[in-house]
Amino acid sequence: MAYTFGVATDGSTQGLIQNFTTTQSVEIGEARDANGDVYAFNPYNETEEFSAEWVLESTYSVPTVGTNITIGSNTYVLTSVVETESNTEYTRLSLTGNRYITNAIPTT
Repeated sequence: MAYTFGVATDGSTQGLIQNFTTTQSVEIGEARDANGDVYAFNPYNETEEFSAEWVLESTYSVPTVGTNITIGSNTYVLTSVVETESNTEYTRLSLTGNRYITNAIPTT
């Protein structure tokens, strides 16, 4: 058995990547019968959200909410940008973004 150690996603332009999480989800359209039980359903609007944290590279310009960012082979629109400074740690950058999988939005 093989296991992956560390963060396998490439996010090196922002700094030293510390963690990276993706979550895929869909919405469900339902048709119910006379008893209110689900008779049929259809998944639609497949999305993926990422969240990641970096030790910020000092020359990297922090992006703004609403801009696109490419991580690995996927492009996301940023929905949250958090820059954290501390007197005992390096500056950290946390980003969250979304993409719509089915229609490839946003585009690169």
